Amino acid sequence: MKEVSVIFPAKDEEKFIAHSVKTAKKAKNVREIILVDGGSVDNTPAIAKKLGAKVIFQSILKCYYLIAGLSYSNFVC
Repeated sequence: MKEVSVIFPAKDEEKFIAHSVKTAKKAKNVREIILVDGGSVDNTPAIAKKLGAKVIFQSILKCYYLIAGLSYSNFVC
């Protein structure tokens, strides 16, 4: 089974990010979890990092491009 990277583009998602990261960690083929933070002013990045996700900070505009690009692709590494 191929391993995958799970990427969460997010901004101010502290109410939901813990559940999302924990769920992704349960999958057998997940190699890494990456949070791309688009300028959160809440605790989204800290929560994700505490749960073992890699955190990358980007402008909100880049996060929108990431969401749009992933939704139209069959991303494979």
